[in-house]
Amino acid sequence: MLAIKGIIRLTEGKITILLGVETIFLAGICLGADGCMGASPAVVPEETVKMYNLFQEGKIEEAAKQQLHTLPFHKFLTHNDSRDDVPFLKEGVKILGQDLGELQLPFVKVPPDTKEELRQELRRLGKLK
Repeated sequence: MLAIKGIIRLTEGKITILLGVETIFLAGICLGADGCMGASPAVVPEETVKMYNLFQEGKIEEAAKQQLHTLPFHKFLTHNDSRDDVPFLKEGVKILGQDLGELQLPFVKVPPDTKEELRQELRRLGKLK
């Protein structure tokens, strides 16, 4: 977080600061970062947008609750057995109705049991019935 604050201070708002890890998104925008590019926003961007909008409205506690609500999904996407989130991102988007095509090597398909876990996470977020 000190590095983020240092970059923001040194650039004096002259560049856009996007975080690459959504687990620190709320803390980062509190320090002056502009946004986030991460695993969860790639699949369910509206969850991050909601958090950002709550922050912009000054509803910091609600934004914090929103971040805590999405953290399990982020953990699922990024802490899987393969340690590679690209197949999980593509599969999540596909489950939600947007097929991005087949994976290219060296990526491998998400196993069926893990696909079901992904579906469960999307249900928990209210994205599937």
